[in-house]
Amino acid sequence: MKKIHTQIIRLTILFFGWTMLFLPACIEDKGNYTLHDLNEVSLDTLIVSYGGSIGNTLTITPILTYSLGEDSTAFSYKWYLTTSASTTDSRGTLSTEKVLNIVTGGEESLIDVEGTYYIMFQVTNIQTEVCYYFPYTLKVEDRMQTGYIMMCETGADSFDLELISLYDGKLTQYHSILDYFGSSLPHTGVQARDMVCFPDNLSPKLNDTLPNGKTPKQFALWIVTDQYANRVRVEDYHYEPAYNISYQWLGNEIPRDPVSNEIVVDKIVSNSSALSGLKLYCMVNGDWYFYNYYGVMMLFYQPVNYVRPDKTPAYRYTPSPYLFSIGYLGALMFNETDNRFEIHKASNAELSKAISGLFQTKRLDMGAYFDWENPDYSLIYMGNRTDMAGFAVVYNRSTTEYELLQMQNANQSNTTINIQQLSRLVFPASFDVAAVKYWAYHQTQPYLYCATDDRLFKVHLATTMTIEDITEQVLPVGHKFSLLKSTYLRFPRKTLIAAATYDPNGEIGKNGELSFYSLNATTGNLTLAKHPSAPTSDGYQINMQWGGFGKVISVDYKQPN
Repeated sequence: MKKIHTQIIRLTILFFGWTMLFLPACIEDKGNYTLHDLNEVSLDTLIVSYGGSIGNTLTITPILTYSLGEDSTAFSYKWYLTTSASTTDSRGTLSTEKVLNIVTGGEESLIDVEGTYYIMFQVTNIQTEVCYYFPYTLKVEDRMQTGYIMMCETGADSFDLELISLYDGKLTQYHSILDYFGSSLPHTGVQARDMVCFPDNLSPKLNDTLPNGKTPKQFALWIVTDQYANRVRVEDYHYEPAYNISYQWLGNEIPRDPVSNEIVVDKIVSNSSALSGLKLYCMVNGDWYFYNYYGVMMLFYQPVNYVRPDKTPAYRYTPSPYLFSIGYLGALMFNETDNRFEIHKASNAELSKAISGLFQTKRLDMGAYFDWENPDYSLIYMGNRTDMAGFAVVYNRSTTEYELLQMQNANQSNTTINIQQLSRLVFPASFDVAAVKYWAYHQTQPYLYCATDDRLFKVHLATTMTIEDITEQVLPVGHKFSLLKSTYLRFPRKTLIAAATYDPNGEIGKNGELSFYSLNATTGNLTLAKHPSAPTSDGYQINMQWGGFGKVISVDYKQPN
């Protein structure tokens, strides 16, 4: 028997204080006109209100009055969903008991997403077939739709999702989301790789509607492991094989897993903050593939590093696994075959060309601070600072120096790509750049943070570069880093540094922590962030630090509303 778990939801139920009696559709005239006293039914309480939070069940206990006294064998009961408060059409039966006591949420529930539901309670006199109708309105608000979602290793070959939910201005931690919702997504016997959230008109749907007739949210949650790249339905984490992103692939040249016949993704990058359109990049077998739904529709088709430069033959270069995603305009990539930076343009015009041929490429104009085509460069890391600004860390073989290159799209209106160089800084020779695993550039302040397994460094970026070890500000004793990320909160609007750590000697699956840090704009030092920044009128304020889950390898902000 499949185990069903439920969402934690807020339920408000209002009864509209009217009864529809003797509806002709409920009575069949059989030609028997013997008169009987009618045992009429009414509802004692005209307004029934259920407030606050309930856990696993929704319970409504109607207080009915029978004019001739209640006879348990004389009446039947039915609760069902309708399209409105004034109709009796059925969109699915909830219960045939007098007291409604049902599971809310879960894959088999008819009440499984937030919204307004209309419930009809039908009482039928079995002998006379007279029906009495009592309509309710149910308002459902989901506590688990918005917040920070984490992909956590719970073992060498297992993972689960954790959620720090933002609801009604407060943050609440929920454990083991996939198990909690009874999702059938395989999350044992696989190794977690990555996870991303973003708005997506092609997000998974089940026959275009949910069982209750509501339309799923246009939001995607993609999960990548060493054996699959799958999507789940964002409302309830429902999964079915058709959600595998192999179905989003038009090209047929990619080798598939011999057992599952699925495409296995190495890495996935989205421009999730560009809410007006989606560009998504997936690396498979060393090639970058591209997905787009805004403007010209393009599912994964062919490698974007398989190009046709201006007036030269087509060729395929080996790309770096890092890129700078430029809003929804495209991306800056690095060509490891020829040691140069490349632009992938994702305008509608460029995509139209690519559908009938190959992606086009054009070399970057000369820059003021560094050479875009330096044959001595090896890319160490590249990523975003903001939607329009990025940075790259390179090793220069000719000088044996590590360099920080900063760039931005000159057209801040987000309409065309015109990459301009901002600066070139050299890391001090004493700093071991090769040991760095994680990079996070603050979006508004000139501070870059980088971490090794067990050290955190603050890099102040001015005309020269200064570096300071600030490990004690963040890392708990005995812990190691598993993630460092600059995160931008839409509400309230501020940038925080997210740091995930784990205790290698702790209990597997419960040895991880996630913390968010505020930055001192003058010193660049980090202090544990509080939510909200100041206590509310009821005194609510908490440290943005949570634990008790597995090793965090990915974190994203889930905001489908």
